[in-house]
Amino acid sequence: MRIAATEGYLDIIKWLTDYRPEMKISTRVMDAAALRGHLEVVKWLHENRSEGCSVHAMDSAAASGHLDVVQWLHENRTEGCSTGAMDTAAAGGHLATVQWLWANREEGCTTVAVDFAIYNGHFPVVKWFSELADFQPRIAKHTTGPNNNSSNACIKKQTSGQATLAFEHRIQLAGKYSTCCCLVLVPLGQLSPYCDIVIVKPLSSHRPAHVHTLLSTYYVSYNRVEYRVIYLDFIQKYAIQTMPPLLTVAFVLEHQPRTDALQHLEAIICSFLGPAQTISLHEACTYDSTGLLDWIWGSSCTCMSERTCGWSLHNFLRSDELYNHWEFTESMRIAVSRGNLETVDWLTRHFSGCEVELEVVELAAGKGQLEMLKYLRNHENGDHGVDKGYKVRWGGRSIQEAITAGHYEIVRWLYDQKLHSHGDAEIAKVVCSALKIGGKTFAEFLLPTKNNPFDCVSYHVKQEWIFEFSRDSACAVRAFEALAKLGNLTLMQTILGMHSPLPMDQNEWISYWGEALQHACERGDLPMLRWLIDHPVGQIARNTDTNGTPFVLMYTAAGNGHVEILEHLTILGLTISLQAMFVTMIHAIRGGHLNVFKWMLEHDWCASGARAYTLINQAARYGRIEVLEFFLELNSLKAVYPTQNGPVQTTISLKALWGKFMAVNIAAMHGQLVVLQWLQVNHPNGWSTNVMNVAAGHGHLDVVKWLHDNRTEGCTREAMDRAAANGHFEVVEWLHSHRTEGLSTDAMDKAAANGHFKMVRWLHQNTNAGCTSNAMDLAAENGHMEIVKWLAANRSEGCTAKAIVDALNNGHLCIAHWLYRRFPHYIPTDMQVSLYGAQRFEIILYMYEQYPHLLTAEVVAESMRRLMDVAGERPNCNRIIKWLQEYQLSGNEEDS
Repeated sequence: MRIAATEGYLDIIKWLTDYRPEMKISTRVMDAAALRGHLEVVKWLHENRSEGCSVHAMDSAAASGHLDVVQWLHENRTEGCSTGAMDTAAAGGHLATVQWLWANREEGCTTVAVDFAIYNGHFPVVKWFSELADFQPRIAKHTTGPNNNSSNACIKKQTSGQATLAFEHRIQLAGKYSTCCCLVLVPLGQLSPYCDIVIVKPLSSHRPAHVHTLLSTYYVSYNRVEYRVIYLDFIQKYAIQTMPPLLTVAFVLEHQPRTDALQHLEAIICSFLGPAQTISLHEACTYDSTGLLDWIWGSSCTCMSERTCGWSLHNFLRSDELYNHWEFTESMRIAVSRGNLETVDWLTRHFSGCEVELEVVELAAGKGQLEMLKYLRNHENGDHGVDKGYKVRWGGRSIQEAITAGHYEIVRWLYDQKLHSHGDAEIAKVVCSALKIGGKTFAEFLLPTKNNPFDCVSYHVKQEWIFEFSRDSACAVRAFEALAKLGNLTLMQTILGMHSPLPMDQNEWISYWGEALQHACERGDLPMLRWLIDHPVGQIARNTDTNGTPFVLMYTAAGNGHVEILEHLTILGLTISLQAMFVTMIHAIRGGHLNVFKWMLEHDWCASGARAYTLINQAARYGRIEVLEFFLELNSLKAVYPTQNGPVQTTISLKALWGKFMAVNIAAMHGQLVVLQWLQVNHPNGWSTNVMNVAAGHGHLDVVKWLHDNRTEGCTREAMDRAAANGHFEVVEWLHSHRTEGLSTDAMDKAAANGHFKMVRWLHQNTNAGCTSNAMDLAAENGHMEIVKWLAANRSEGCTAKAIVDALNNGHLCIAHWLYRRFPHYIPTDMQVSLYGAQRFEIILYMYEQYPHLLTAEVVAESMRRLMDVAGERPNCNRIIKWLQEYQLSGNEEDS
């Protein structure tokens, strides 16, 4: 019933009522109809049902701008509305609804009305409010932004010069508007497209103190990007105190000789220029600005009681110990990855009681940052002062990472510092790493005096080195496999003679012998293969679960085109299953080894009857014309079908395989134009519109053009939909110019989902298909902030609550918070939360602060399970797990 009311299906509502007259419904049914503006449904429910509605009916209708529904509810129902009616109507820009509510209802509005009207750019609504002499909104219970006194007190410590510390990039705004000084302070070093530039005029001496006016709005172009320029004259104190933090990108102050006229705007300007409420300290580290870090640190508080009202990630930076330590590790990881010693120094001076995790040390070693490691060594354990001490976890893979990258000076330094003891197994891996990059002398430096552990090596290692190290029994078996890879049978036989008889426990030899067998098949080295298989260890290896099993050997030989190897394996009596046989046949075709495939047919290899067409498809996919021509000449093929009584062998006609004719779609998908041209001549029938659809979806414009010129099937709307979804701009433009099928809303929806901003704008400007709310929902889910903002500003479809939930689930906090402020009436439910982004501590904190109802026991348990799965690789996740455990305990105590 509620779904029918939401969609306006009055006939279905009537039918359901007649069919189940005893069925009880809730007030949400009429509420839902009012939200969507279905007045006829509202009237019918009022006259024929007794459940009625709630205040949400009028509130929802007002939020959506359905003034006729609001008026009818006012005249015919008694539930009334709340201040949310005018608040959300103003937020949505529904001026007529706002005016009617102000004139006919007594609830009024809160400061949210003006806040969100300004924020969403509904300037007629702002102007109307500003002209009301008796306008006195109520203070919203959960206001955000600079109207908090403690926040302002902190911000006011910044001077106007300090306000630019984090935003060093300045541009001159070109154009004809010479009334402004054109100094643009750009957050985070860049101007983002399609965002506002707010120009604030200082106090005008000739204006009354109670007036604040929106002067004008126009557009200006800079570097071929349009920016909306808003002229605001802030006079009334109320307008400054209640205005939410400006989320526009650039802020321009009109040049005035009287700087004292701007003092009353200092707080809101600093709040705007300051770090975003959603930016974390580790994200700020990516901008290499200690000024930005100072700003965030100064905006944070040291205890819960000092936290500002409204959401700000900075509230938790110093007042939550677990988040504080988590941020230290994440920030150190970013700073080290960028090689910024200045940032590392800042972090170690500001955080206390923290530990530099092993992954940070390994990262520094792998990047060759010796000075960074020396700094950590020299300043650990309180060298900054007792209250600023930190510990460093040394060891792990730091030496191996340094060797792999060729940073020998770091390895020597780590060894000299004796920061970590290494066992034989670890030394073996380190030696292996040194040998792989040609560091024989350095490998000898690393080796202990008694043992010479050795690990598998690559083709780049000189064979005499391998032989030298293989004199030690612990190294011999690995050297044996390495020499097989290099094809040196003589040295392999020598090493085996040096260590014969082999030890009683031959498991390690058997394993590496299997590896050697595979290398011989891969290289087509028949003498080596014969020797390896004839040896007693080889007999065991080929019948053991190693890489020496018959299937691995035959699959490897077929994929490399070695018929003689297959011949020898067959002579030895090695057999494989029917399924393995078919997989091996496909592998040979992919490699274009027609000689191997012919040999298989001559030796009665069978295809899988149900999937025999895969052979032709794979030849088409990889452009194997010679294989296709062979199939064309072939009349039949042996195949096996599984039955309840076992496999049954039969012969199938090749014409039946061509009849399935998926090869043309496969060729189009992979851009195999030569194959399509061959199929045009040899199999011209059975083509469909899907051929061009597939080619367009995968961006093969040459194939699309050829099909357009040489075939008559054409395509469907899916061609442009798929091309747009995958960002193939040239294909979309060509189809738009040369075909008439058009496109659907899927084109813009999926282009937005996949982050193809240029495509979205082009579709908006050049086509009429439009999009659905899925466009913004999916863009939010996948983290495409600019697309979300652009859709909100340029399209009317909007989004759903799913956008907020999916942004949170995938760790896109900035988008989630932007949507929260843009669409305050969307409240996600706990049924939608899965928290794939649980590794982002800030997501957990945001839900705790803004949507506590989402942190159910099930969501918390699932988040901890996901975190435990990755905690081994990312130890920092243990702090989030501990926070969630404490949250669980506090919740249980409250429940009891």
